Amino acid sequence: MTKSISIRSIRAKHFMNSAFKTFSLYDNCRSIPAIDGLKPSQRKAIFGTHQRGENAGLLQVQRLASLIAAATDYHHGTGSMESTIAGMGAVKYPGSNNMNLFVPEGQFGSRLTKEPGAGRYIESALSGNFRKLFMKDDDCILEHHLVDGENIEPILYLPILPIALINGATGTGTGHACEIKSYHPEQIRDACVRYLDGKELIPGDLVPWFRGFHGKVERNPETGQVIMTGKLEVVNTTTIKITELPVGVFLDNYKDHLNKLEDDEFIKSYEDASTEQSFEFIVTVPRTTTQLTEEQLYQKFKLIARDTENFTIWNADGELKRYGSAEEIIGIFVDWRLGHYERRRQKLIEDTSESIRYQSEIIRFIRFYLANTKLFRDTGKKDLIALLLENQFSDYEKLMGMAIWSLTKDRIAELEKRLVDLKEMLASLEADTPEAMYRRELKAFKYDAALTT
Repeated sequence: MTKSISIRSIRAKHFMNSAFKTFSLYDNCRSIPAIDGLKPSQRKAIFGTHQRGENAGLLQVQRLASLIAAATDYHHGTGSMESTIAGMGAVKYPGSNNMNLFVPEGQFGSRLTKEPGAGRYIESALSGNFRKLFMKDDDCILEHHLVDGENIEPILYLPILPIALINGATGTGTGHACEIKSYHPEQIRDACVRYLDGKELIPGDLVPWFRGFHGKVERNPETGQVIMTGKLEVVNTTTIKITELPVGVFLDNYKDHLNKLEDDEFIKSYEDASTEQSFEFIVTVPRTTTQLTEEQLYQKFKLIARDTENFTIWNADGELKRYGSAEEIIGIFVDWRLGHYERRRQKLIEDTSESIRYQSEIIRFIRFYLANTKLFRDTGKKDLIALLLENQFSDYEKLMGMAIWSLTKDRIAELEKRLVDLKEMLASLEADTPEAMYRRELKAFKYDAALTT
């Protein structure tokens, strides 16, 4: 007996405005970074790992992914999160991170292949680069997603530099895509300072930079295309040495091309002496090959790659927008970031003012206790609370829980010194400005290649 199948029709208009629209929005959110340079899965990876402890040691990526998924309400399986961690830790080949946010212990990809090892064989933790880009003072002003009454990852993180430009970004959503090359962190820092100084950033001035790449990177001034050129040397009339491939080209793909050239008798043979750190091909060729011009050789050996950047990101207003250049991204980033420096300043003023109030109350309480020791000894808890309230002590529960050894004149002297420091800090905060705060942190920022290993 054949089962009948029930088919329900839906108008195209309703489908496009319901299920398809919801999927498309989610697809673009997941695939394209926001103004903080991160995608949702990357924010979850940072937050979940940070929950272990900022200085927690290495952990197997497979286990780390499970912890992150549990801490952040992650719905896409730990395999997907393992790939996210591996991507954020990759640093050993041009085109990977210029500043990795995760430590890559084990095989996180190399010049031979960008494929990482299995999650059970590699380990990771937050990199030292994390606090170079994300200031601890901003932690208190991050706005978090809320799930079942608990905070999970922030809606946006607050890096001091646009990470999408430092590490590059790529992604394809529904009707939108992003393709941003990576730039030198100090080059981006300097551009942020120039923008703060009110100087014009000319579109196309910034040229991508790939850590560990020994070829040439330039930008076509007319088309804006990024041109990445490898390295070739004619050793003699029958030998050519290739020591660098364009960014994004890996060993197996290039060997396929050399095999094709061999089949076409453009080359006779080649020896592959490449390692995980560098490429080296010794190619034996007929004399007719070395008689070609340098440009023809580079073209024939496919050592020139051209790519057009697509600066599409989610902006600060939650709009998916395509910008014209890296310089334009820097402008909107700095404007957005400045507003959060003011929020940070106000929060620090609030917290410092509260610390001054509480420190003052502790000093007053210790003096009160020393002047009324017998009264404290002979009075019950209920009456003591009434006495403290009568004397305008608002934090009586904390005060009553203080260790007896801290109720001394020496302790008063320590607290008074601390109180002076807090008042100086408050005065400094009240006189500060968002621009000055940002400039100080940009000035302090230095790219540390030793952390990017």
